[in-house]
Amino acid sequence: MSTHPRLHRRRTGLVAVAMLAVIGLAAGCQMAPPPRTSHSPSGYLDSVESTRLLSTPNEPPLPWPYPWPWPGPARFIGVKGWAADWDQPSAYVNVIPAVIQNGSLTWGRIGQAWWSRPDVEAAFPETRMINPTVDVPGHGYRLEFPTIPDSTATVCVVALNIPGTPGDNTILGCQTVAT
Repeated sequence: MSTHPRLHRRRTGLVAVAMLAVIGLAAGCQMAPPPRTSHSPSGYLDSVESTRLLSTPNEPPLPWPYPWPWPGPARFIGVKGWAADWDQPSAYVNVIPAVIQNGSLTWGRIGQAWWSRPDVEAAFPETRMINPTVDVPGHGYRLEFPTIPDSTATVCVVALNIPGTPGDNTILGCQTVAT
């Protein structure tokens, strides 16, 4: 029995909203506020895409040993976006992906939003990062992590509030991707 595509999209959307609520509760998160309007980090999840298939956990090139919680192959997912904490706008922000797949929530490894993003600096000059060795526009993030192949995954990215500053962790966005 097949379902109508519009009904399937609605059902998928409701599942994503429900899982997002679970993520929010698990991480103590709220949706990211507009830039400069809160003590909490803001930013955006620009893209989520399937990148490469690895047939075994030890197959190179892995940037580090990355055990995933299932036997067999893994489809890697890449995410890109930006994040800034307005209490310390020139500081790096930690971000962490959350993957909802086959009814399970899995947290990826924490990464830093430090990649060059001249568009963010142009829109928000106070985010200019001053590094002792290199003065670069930052706040972009690029993360890659394994998922189960031949499925779909809803990927959310959470910006972690800078410790010692007011505010909460925030959800930068969620997207669903075929693995």
